[in-house]
Amino acid sequence: MKRRNSCAILALSALMLCSCGADTPVIWQVEFDSRGGSDVPAQLVRNGNKASKPTDPVYEGYKFVGWFKDEAAVTPFSFETTITANWTLYAGWTAGSGPVVTSTSSDPATGISASTPAEESITYTINGMPTWVKNNDCVIFAWAWSPSDSGSWKSLNYTSDTSATFKVAEALTGFLLVRCAAGTTTPDWANKSQSDPGRIYNKTEDITCTADIYTYSCSNWVEYNG
Repeated sequence: MKRRNSCAILALSALMLCSCGADTPVIWQVEFDSRGGSDVPAQLVRNGNKASKPTDPVYEGYKFVGWFKDEAAVTPFSFETTITANWTLYAGWTAGSGPVVTSTSSDPATGISASTPAEESITYTINGMPTWVKNNDCVIFAWAWSPSDSGSWKSLNYTSDTSATFKVAEALTGFLLVRCAAGTTTPDWANKSQSDPGRIYNKTEDITCTADIYTYSCSNWVEYNG
């Protein structure tokens, strides 16, 4: 039998094609870790091609917010990425089953609870917040703005030591977070007293929102001097 050049043979394996002596396979595996949600099949992707966005997994009591490059669900993965290595992608989740209908809202800037028309609310999640933000019983608020709103205060709810959420009525243009003295219900940019409620100790840099993305990593905290 004649010896054939190995580069002329197409491998019949579904996992890898011959690459003419190179160590790098030309078919890569993209795995999906649903982190407690329903199973998502892995994909085999030819080198330089893109993975296909799979059907969203489901997880009772949680809303799926996208696929991420890291297990902490901080850095979103784009399905426009060309695949040149094996990948494991991680599902991002936020508490709740999805958009919910609300009938009341409370504005921390006024402390007044007012009836609002029933509407879907969007939950924004911030991951990677430093654990020290809650030291000394400090409280955190978001200053959030949207295309139709120049800005308003939103109360944050913690889902873990380093993750928090807040809800808005429409997709945001951006937001920043502030760390306030204990007991604060209305942050006050002008309050310079070290311990009086309202005093803002620290703030993040502006976080610019991207359409259809509602989970963000916490930006740098800086001292606020008033």
